[in-house]
Amino acid sequence: MSAMTTNSAALEFAKAASEATTNFVQSHYNNKDSINFANFNQDFSCISVGYESGYKIFNCEPFGKCYTKTDGSVGIVEMLFSSSLVAMVGLGEHPALSPRRLKIVNTKRQTTICELTFPTSILAVKMNRERLVVLLEETIYIYDINNMRLLHTIEIPSNPNSLIALSPTTDSNYLAYPSPPKIPAKGNSNNDSGQNTNGAVNNGANSVRHGDVIIFNAKTLQPLSVIEAHKTSLAAMTLSLNGLLLATASDKGTIVRVFSVETGAKLYQFRRGTYPTKIYSLAFSPDNRFVIASSATETVHIFKLGDDETPAPTSGPALSAVQSPSLKKSSDSEVSDDEEQEDDVEGPPTTLGRRASTTSLGSLNSTESGADKVEPLVDHSRRSVGRMIRRTSQSIGRKAAERMGTYLPPKFSSILEPNRHFASLKVPTSKDTKTVVGIAKMPSLDLIPSVLLDNGSAQGSMVDDSSSDLTSKKLLHIMIVSSEGFFYKFGLDPERGGDCILLSQYSLLNDTVNKELGL
Repeated sequence: MSAMTTNSAALEFAKAASEATTNFVQSHYNNKDSINFANFNQDFSCISVGYESGYKIFNCEPFGKCYTKTDGSVGIVEMLFSSSLVAMVGLGEHPALSPRRLKIVNTKRQTTICELTFPTSILAVKMNRERLVVLLEETIYIYDINNMRLLHTIEIPSNPNSLIALSPTTDSNYLAYPSPPKIPAKGNSNNDSGQNTNGAVNNGANSVRHGDVIIFNAKTLQPLSVIEAHKTSLAAMTLSLNGLLLATASDKGTIVRVFSVETGAKLYQFRRGTYPTKIYSLAFSPDNRFVIASSATETVHIFKLGDDETPAPTSGPALSAVQSPSLKKSSDSEVSDDEEQEDDVEGPPTTLGRRASTTSLGSLNSTESGADKVEPLVDHSRRSVGRMIRRTSQSIGRKAAERMGTYLPPKFSSILEPNRHFASLKVPTSKDTKTVVGIAKMPSLDLIPSVLLDNGSAQGSMVDDSSSDLTSKKLLHIMIVSSEGFFYKFGLDPERGGDCILLSQYSLLNDTVNKELGL
C-alpha cells in the first residue's frame, strides 16, 4: 500500500471516528452533575471521583463503576490501593461535609471507621499501608493508618497548590514536600562576584530558590535530605511506586527532572517543550521505565528512562544534608544559576548519573546499522507545519551532536541534542482542562485497525472495533482523567514510541452514555 493511500485511509478513519466522538461528548454533557476531584489509586488500577452529589470508584482494566455513594458534595476521595478503605473530605456547608473534616470509610461494610477535624481546610490526603498523611496549607499531619494515632506534625510554608507525595510502598516510606524558599549562601562560588556564570548581575530576589524538595522518612519520622530540584516554584511532583525516584516540574513547565530519593542525584532531565505552560500531573510507570507529564497544552508527554542506565557520581550532587532539627545548607553542591537557565535554554544536568535518554527521534538512531532502525508511530491527523519543523530541527541537532559532540563541552553538545519525549498523545479536550495521568502495569494485546499502523501511522481518534481489518498489537495503556469528566485510554508502543493511539474513552458523569455505546 502506498504512503499516499495509507495517509488518506487513516484520515478517513479519523474523520469517521471523530464524528462518533462528537456525538459521545454531546451526550456526556447532558448530565448536570460536576466533578470536584479525581485521582488514580497508588497502582493506577482504580479511579476515585468526587462529585457535587457524592463520590464514585471506577475500575480501570476493564473500565467499570464498582462503587457509588450519594453523600453530598465531595472535595477529596482517596483510595488505599484496591482495598475498601477510602479517605473522604467534604466540600459543603453542612458540618458533616466540612472541608476541615476527614472521614475514613470502609466501602465494603458501608461504615465510617473514624472522623478527624482539623483547624483549617484539608488540601490533600495521601496513604500507604503504614501511614496516612493529611496536608493543610501550613501543616502536615502524619498518622499510623493501622490505629489512626497521630505520630508527627510538620510546620511548612504556605502550600496552596497542595503539593505533596507519599511513597506507595512501605519499604521506602518517604514523604516529599516543597522546601521553604532558600537564599544561596554569600560564600557560594556562583554568587561571589554578584554575577552568574553567564555574566548577568544577580538580583537578590531572583537568587532565592523556591523549587527545592524536602525528603522526609515517614517510617522513622526524621528528615532525610533536601533535593535542589528547580530554582522557581514547583508545579508538580510525584514519587515512583517503589519510592526510590522523584519526578519534579517547575512553574515554567519546560523541564521535567528525575532524582534518586536516597542520594539526591539528578538522574534524568527531559524537555517538555520550549514555551512555558502549567504542568498538571506527573506519574511513573510501575516498572520505572517511563515518566509521564500532562499539561495545559492538551498534550501528554511520555519520557523513557533507559534500561541500561545506572547512576554514576559526579562532582555536583543536587543534595543538601539534613541535620535535625535544622536543615543544613550545602555550598559546593549548590545548583548554579547557569544550570537553572536550562528552563529557558536547553543544557545538560550538572549532577549525578544522567545518561543519554531515549526519545521518539532517538528510536530512529537506536542501532548502528540502518537496516534495524525502528520508525516511531506517527499520527497523521496531528500533522502541522510547526510539528514538521520541530521534528526536522531535532533530527538535524541530533546528527550534529553525533558528529561534533566529542569536540564540544557537554553544555553545547546537550543543546544540540535535546532530551525530548519518547512518545506523546493529544487529549481531545479544551485548552487548560486539568488532567491526571496514570499508566498500566503491563502491556495488553489490543486489536487495532491496520490502517493506523501502516507506514508508521497512528491517529488521535477513538478506535472503532467494528472495522473488519484489525491487527493484534501489544500496547501499554496510558490513562488520563480530565476535569471535564472523561476517562481516556491510549495505547503506547513501548518499543517504537511516537504518537499514541486513542483506544477508548468513557464518561465519568453519564453512565447511560457508556451503556448505550456498549462501553
